Amino acid sequence: MCGISGEYILKGSLTDRSTFIKLNDLGHKRGPDHSGYWTDNEKCQLGFSRLAILDLSENGNQPMISHSGRYAMVFNGEVYNFPDIKKKLPADKFIFKGHSDTEVILCAFEHFGIEETVKMLDGMFAIGLYDRNKKDLNLIRDFAGIKPLYYGFDNKRVLFASQYDQIYLHKDFRSGDIDQSVLKLYLRQHYIPSPYGILKNTFQTEPGQIITFNENGILHKKKFWDFPKRNNKIINENEALDYIDHELDNSVSAELISDVPLGSFLSGGIDSPLITYYARKNSSGTLQCFTIGS
Repeated sequence: MCGISGEYILKGSLTDRSTFIKLNDLGHKRGPDHSGYWTDNEKCQLGFSRLAILDLSENGNQPMISHSGRYAMVFNGEVYNFPDIKKKLPADKFIFKGHSDTEVILCAFEHFGIEETVKMLDGMFAIGLYDRNKKDLNLIRDFAGIKPLYYGFDNKRVLFASQYDQIYLHKDFRSGDIDQSVLKLYLRQHYIPSPYGILKNTFQTEPGQIITFNENGILHKKKFWDFPKRNNKIINENEALDYIDHELDNSVSAELISDVPLGSFLSGGIDSPLITYYARKNSSGTLQCFTIGS
């Protein structure tokens, strides 16, 4: 699961380290394997709670700094096609310390740029990326919004995190008034959709979006994904079944990359045994399955 947090200053000074770490530690249950911290002591500080899945060594710990030192990043999620992206990177330019998807993504940001790299990523992710050259902060969320990415912005600082309580418990956002329009939206829909937050000056990064904050306080939002347009039409039931079978097989097999044992939770519905079937089909080892009753 993992948890990320970070702070970016426009005016004033960074939150003191001990307070920031306490906020970051609220995400400990998301990542009990390692807790990391980084700061440039000027404009940005980053925190991370790690649940180790790929590269269980310290080489997979975060926050992670790019090879050139330009980027500092915290990343929650998993990118399934990182081996393919790694093959596109020049071997003479990047010597990898470990074998995590995090390190590959960072190298890709350096080589291809932010927008081009994000378009390549196949997976679920929430990313906080600080550019130490431009002194910009980028918040990036996967196309479907699988991974949460909340932030507070009050024209003095940006505070972002995987959990909403890591935002509203900060002194600058704790006393925020409830946004009445968002409250009405919540009562109608029974959840708060992005980009809204229940408190004023709090928000969510939208699915498929890059938000960039620069040191002049200018905020830029860009969508990097939208629903693809399909020209070909499925003409009969067998073709539809073959298409679904192919897509599910590819999707589930791509998600089986792991340095820890794999398991499946059977809920009693249709989806979970279907996913388990494809996982077992594409797994060379034992697949542990679990269910629960009351």
